[in-house]
Amino acid sequence: MLQKFKNYITQNNLLFGEEKILLAVSGGIDSTVMLHLFSSCKFKFGIAHCNFGLRGKESDGDEEALRKLAKKYKSEFHSVRFETEKHAKTLGISIQMAARELRYKWFEKIRTENGYHKIAVAHNRNDIIETFFINLSRGTGIRGLTGIDPVNGKIIRPLLFASRSDIELYCMKHKLAFREDSSNSCDKYQRNSIRHHVVPALKELNPAFEENFFKSLDNLKQTENIYESYIDTAKKNITSKSGNNFEIDLVKLQHDPHKRTVLFELISKYGFNNKILDDILAAIDSHSGRQFFSEGYTLTKDRSKLIISRNEKNDTQQFDINQGINTIEGIGTIKLTETKTKNFKAPNNRTVFVDSSLLKFPLTLRYWHKGDKFVPFGMTGVKKLSDFFNDQKIPRPQKSKIPLLVSGNKILWIVGYRADNRFRIGPKTSKVVKIEIFDK
Repeated sequence: MLQKFKNYITQNNLLFGEEKILLAVSGGIDSTVMLHLFSSCKFKFGIAHCNFGLRGKESDGDEEALRKLAKKYKSEFHSVRFETEKHAKTLGISIQMAARELRYKWFEKIRTENGYHKIAVAHNRNDIIETFFINLSRGTGIRGLTGIDPVNGKIIRPLLFASRSDIELYCMKHKLAFREDSSNSCDKYQRNSIRHHVVPALKELNPAFEENFFKSLDNLKQTENIYESYIDTAKKNITSKSGNNFEIDLVKLQHDPHKRTVLFELISKYGFNNKILDDILAAIDSHSGRQFFSEGYTLTKDRSKLIISRNEKNDTQQFDINQGINTIEGIGTIKLTETKTKNFKAPNNRTVFVDSSLLKFPLTLRYWHKGDKFVPFGMTGVKKLSDFFNDQKIPRPQKSKIPLLVSGNKILWIVGYRADNRFRIGPKTSKVVKIEIFDK
């Protein structure tokens, strides 16, 4: 296996000369074997270990075992502890996604700060099969079905040539001690369920499943090359750049016989997935102005094109708002006028009436900050804005685009959604201010 390891590294140009590699080591059998192989080849390396804090004392035991192993190999050792569950809850993502995001961001930080050239992770040949079925279930398109690349930027995967049984035999031969992760036996994680049930069932149907799978995968990769060529031609024909925006010509898209597939490939890189694709296609025949949101981008249906623009970070922007007319570029016009009307029912969600005596000028127009709270109109209890947005089913990227009108340190109005009950007109109100916002 050692020679196969060396050959795989050479054939795929994973390492050059005296490069120093940061090894991502969990302590499990795959990464323990990878560590031993690197040491046997006399490569320069350091060890990086993430403690995700998900298994209590077991997680701490992994970290301590790796610290001792690093001393045995006389290697640099880098470790970190994450509040993974808190991170997942904050971002509204799964534990697995949160752990992946945290570890790769940290690996890159350690790499750049400590002079490592690349980061090695211990994915093996069986991971390719499991990833295929995970991506198949997610509807990721052909790119998600053609395997795991041995090189992806600064990430290298030197064990993709080896099956799990190859790794187990190597581990036994060299009597390597490794840590057992109890969560690997739990089927609540999709990868484990595929490993424990889907793949064994397919092997039972056909003992040659794995061999046939990788033959089919090679064919699929060749198909992908033809597919990519078509997509590249379509992209040149129907897309353009306008400033920082990416634009898709709808007339040309409509004439493409494979418009659904082409559109998916054009927008997926901006975070728009298969789930929203049909809604976007339906919007093509609707009026202009329809918007869709991904994690970092907004897709807008214009008259003859789809416009994809990056979501700006608005959390530091704020504007003073005074009596009279206030015009703010990119937002619109906010008008504050004292009124004697006794009809305080707002005609639309762009207008509110408030008690003038409760206002502290200048008011502030800003965007959502983490921890923001208000008292929803008609209620007496305090509510987090994050919870309010979730109740309203507002997409996460859109939350940061909703203006908030603030008086002192109190939110007066979530513009277009709900006023704060603390500024409502009461029996003792003597002056009323009408606040209106007009779109840009």
